[in-house]
Amino acid sequence: MGHLPAPAGSPRSHDMLFDIATLKDEAAAGAIAQAILARDPAAQITVQLANRRVKVQGGELSEDDVLQAISAAGHIAVEAPPHSGEGSTCCGGCGG
Repeated sequence: MGHLPAPAGSPRSHDMLFDIATLKDEAAAGAIAQAILARDPAAQITVQLANRRVKVQGGELSEDDVLQAISAAGHIAVEAPPHSGEGSTCCGGCGG
């Protein structure tokens, strides 16, 4: 099926991409970034305000850890579909 999730609570070594409907301004972006970095200072965070997306790279956080951090910042996130990030060359054939 193209994308297999990591077991719940396990660290992910690849990029994680989240859709956040309430990500509307720099203040929200800053709060989300601070919440993630408080849990893992080694995480690299890219905020795409126009797309209302946050990309988390590196670090030791699991998807659940990032979702909890975003929730603690007052926002609700969902994992973005695989192959939907900026720069993707996905043709959609795998269903991912």
